[in-house]
Amino acid sequence: MMEGKLLPYTIVTRASQLAKRQTALFVEAFAECFPGDMLLVQPVQTRGDHTTGPIYNLKKAFVGELERALLDGSAQVAVHSLKDMSVYYQEGLRIAAVLPRARAEDVMVSHSYTRISDLPSGAKVGTCSARRAAQIRQINPSIRIALCRGNVHTRLEKLKQGQYDALVLAGAGLDRLSIRHCPDLNIVALSLDDFVPAGGQGAIAVQARSDQSDLLLKLARVNHLPTYRAVMLERDIIKRFGGNCSTPLGVYVQPKDHGFSVSVFLGDVFGHQAIKKTDFWPYQSEGYSGKVNDLVDSICREGGQEVLDGYQKDLGKFFDD
Repeated sequence: MMEGKLLPYTIVTRASQLAKRQTALFVEAFAECFPGDMLLVQPVQTRGDHTTGPIYNLKKAFVGELERALLDGSAQVAVHSLKDMSVYYQEGLRIAAVLPRARAEDVMVSHSYTRISDLPSGAKVGTCSARRAAQIRQINPSIRIALCRGNVHTRLEKLKQGQYDALVLAGAGLDRLSIRHCPDLNIVALSLDDFVPAGGQGAIAVQARSDQSDLLLKLARVNHLPTYRAVMLERDIIKRFGGNCSTPLGVYVQPKDHGFSVSVFLGDVFGHQAIKKTDFWPYQSEGYSGKVNDLVDSICREGGQEVLDGYQKDLGKFFDD
């Protein structure tokens, strides 16, 4: 009955090349399951796409317009980079599916260098992420952190112009744009042991209204359950910290045999203080709230609470120019 009901669905997404490529991946996956349904992609220029300064609320900047389109009925599906989404859900909406995760690593991109530790004193690294700033300075405290915003190609062009000595970007974004091997560019993955990614990094989320029962059942067919479970656990950990998109917090959960490998980094944006924890959580049917609470409490006792109490006043001050 459900599969015989062929409907047109409007999909909203950001207008960047990367967002449109990620939406194409969803369209391909959905069409494999429901080849007769019509999918109409509608790119949206969000507030964040027009902002040149630091962004302290990605949800409002990059996600808000897309969610409003779902709530007012002008669209039925929104496709997001999961790491852009708030861990606090918008009433009336839900994450209905997550596609198989691409690699979660950050990468360093530079014309002259291959390791953060090799960058000379005073070298300028471009990013707009407090998490990346904190981990970069943990590796090399002499580095200058410079604000770098814009889509991937815009940032790479700024690097080419010499505005930065290196950039730190999400490896999945470069892969999806087929930017892997450039003759004059070093693209080096940063070890997950040294550089914990943002929660949800590398994952594509599909959002819909909670009352669209037929559509939700269809989207469940697209959902990649191992990725979904891992990233939802990441979001639970972030929420327990009270974190948002500007918290210098890295969380990575990876499905392993019979459980999850869990890594968490929390550090101040100037590189003075950092706490890193790794653990293995066997699969358990009753959920992980106790383990999440224990992990977060142990990090807070070891100095993490000081970081959480202080990071808000550091925002906007951790850029060197």
